[in-house]
Amino acid sequence: MERSSRSGLIIRHYGGEAIMLGFRGRFGVGVAAVATLVLAQAVIMAGPAAAAETAAPRTFDSEPLGQPPAGATVQGSVAVVSKLGGSGRAVQLTDNTASLQTKAYFPAPAVNSRHYEFDLAVTAWQSASLFAIRGSGDNPGLGVFRFMITANASTTVISVYDGSAWRTLATEPISIRNTYRRFSVDATADHAAVSLNGNRHSTTIKASAGSPITGIEFVSAGTAPVGSAAQLDNLVMYSTVVALDPVGTQIRFPDVTKLQNGDLAVVYDSGAAHTNANEDIKFVTSKDGGVNWSSPRVIEDGMFGDQHYDARDPKISRLSDGTLLVSFFVTEWLAGGGSKQHGTHVIRSEDDGAHWSEPVEVDSAMDPDVSGGWNASHGAAVQLPNGDVLIPLYGKVPGDATSRATVVRSTDGGRTFHRANEVTVGSGGDVNFQEPNLSVLPDGSLACLIRMASASGGGIPARLSRSSDGGRTWSTPAITDIYASSHHQLVTSTGAILLTWGAITPSTRPTYGQLIKNPAGSWDGIGEIRLYDTTRGDQANPSSVEVSPGRFLTLGYDVSRRTLTAVFSTVANYD
Repeated sequence: MERSSRSGLIIRHYGGEAIMLGFRGRFGVGVAAVATLVLAQAVIMAGPAAAAETAAPRTFDSEPLGQPPAGATVQGSVAVVSKLGGSGRAVQLTDNTASLQTKAYFPAPAVNSRHYEFDLAVTAWQSASLFAIRGSGDNPGLGVFRFMITANASTTVISVYDGSAWRTLATEPISIRNTYRRFSVDATADHAAVSLNGNRHSTTIKASAGSPITGIEFVSAGTAPVGSAAQLDNLVMYSTVVALDPVGTQIRFPDVTKLQNGDLAVVYDSGAAHTNANEDIKFVTSKDGGVNWSSPRVIEDGMFGDQHYDARDPKISRLSDGTLLVSFFVTEWLAGGGSKQHGTHVIRSEDDGAHWSEPVEVDSAMDPDVSGGWNASHGAAVQLPNGDVLIPLYGKVPGDATSRATVVRSTDGGRTFHRANEVTVGSGGDVNFQEPNLSVLPDGSLACLIRMASASGGGIPARLSRSSDGGRTWSTPAITDIYASSHHQLVTSTGAILLTWGAITPSTRPTYGQLIKNPAGSWDGIGEIRLYDTTRGDQANPSSVEVSPGRFLTLGYDVSRRTLTAVFSTVANYD
């Protein structure tokens, strides 16, 4: 796919076919350059079809009593038995000897991230029960992450093994003695999170190194006193890999929305490096709530004329009529070092992403064609109840000492954005206003959380501004206690906001999240839970979607493993 200029016309080429699209503006396609929207076919980047994953739980009701579960690798006393309570069947591990651990390993294809769920009940509790997340090349006696479950009369203690000693991860005020409890685990080769009783407990403590992640192993203590027994049922294992980039490229800056038919749509950057590299924008979809994903397609390649630029930070939103808008900003990396910004652009699709328009530039007073001016975006456009569309920007008007945050209004469904309809949300002082994000609250008011940095670039608490008149005027941005960078705001089905962000500290920037149940009130003191952590600093530009009422999918990426990952959570995780 390329764009070229001939006599001022924009032409997009597909093989030998050229399609004229309109007249060129000052950069890319001007704000009013295309009078009639002409849709252009996206290039399909097809990859090998992976085996379909399933989120359906595996029961053991049809398996023969007294036999090991089909497909599992077992050691010691492992058999299908009548389930605790007498309804159905389950797998039981019985600890009969102090010289051998009882084990049941359920294999799974190697992937960079995986989700597990299972019901576990301890029916005899002389010793603790264990489970391990396995990985390629791990110590087979330990796994990558190794957890111990101690079933007390009124509590359950979860411990994690560091390769030489056990460390307590959490104590939950419920018992799994003679009672099934639902566990879930999200794991990569660097981070695992165990959820029990609605609480999510994250760790980067590993028993051994192994990558990619494979199956799960259930293990008895194998120590005196013997006689412990645990039952397992309703086992779920599926990949949480959304996309895997080819060798030589890396994934960054994802964003997700839900289509009118309920499918999920994701955009992300694909390029060789964080900076000084020209990135493509790719697009994937899921028809089953994020379990299986389509092959990636390039929908924007950064070609303007015969020049290849960096199309960065794509953000996707869906309008009330189903139209998709993807915004991004364009950077030119200069041969002698440094860069030049070429503004924020928007492409649109009216058929759920099958075809996309040419980019239209967002006209802003932070004009990249005027010395000292530039603008960028890191928040999706939002549609107001009256149909207007607002897109948040940040940058500098010529003469600004520090960056400001603005919103630009479109009154034609996101087809054009004019600086005459631009309003400043925050500016001035010795601080930089960066990466504003917008939310339309249930009462129609707007909330804009803004990442902040000192004049020297250091991270400081985010600021919150509000508008009660459709974004025409804004309150003075108030300092919060949220140290957020590259954040995302999802308005949930109950009117709450799921806020996810990259932590300013520690320097590895793990992804945190919290549910703000009353976003019209204070956002201070909300706390945080860790959702995702690669243990490396180039991460944490999250985005979330509500896949079903009260259940969320949050995106994270792992640069070194070229992977875009889905992390699932529920309302209970944030209580």
